[in-house]
Amino acid sequence: MPNLRIVNLTSHDVNLFVAGQILNFKPSGTVAKVQSSVEEIGKIGSVPIYKTVTGEVEGLPASENGTIFLVSHEVAENVPERVGIDVFIPSGAIYNGKGVLIGYRGLGVVW
Repeated sequence: MPNLRIVNLTSHDVNLFVAGQILNFKPSGTVAKVQSSVEEIGKIGSVPIYKTVTGEVEGLPASENGTIFLVSHEVAENVPERVGIDVFIPSGAIYNGKGVLIGYRGLGVVW
């Protein structure tokens, strides 16, 4: 991927299994996330029911020429104007024989 910088804004390594290679992207140290709060909206018997209210995305830098950002699904859903341009999610999960996630087949978009 010449002239393309991929910045991992998740809290974990992202391994992409592409063209016979494993491309590893370490966390950048900045985690993009969506601010949220919960509001109790009722109860079923004595069990509270909560509604999650999403707020602003934090930790996502401004667009940079030649740079794409790997983010969580939740972050991507909250920046639709940037999805597929410079914001992508890991996509196509690959699991080992024990059911442990080991990587992804590529990048994805959320629309």
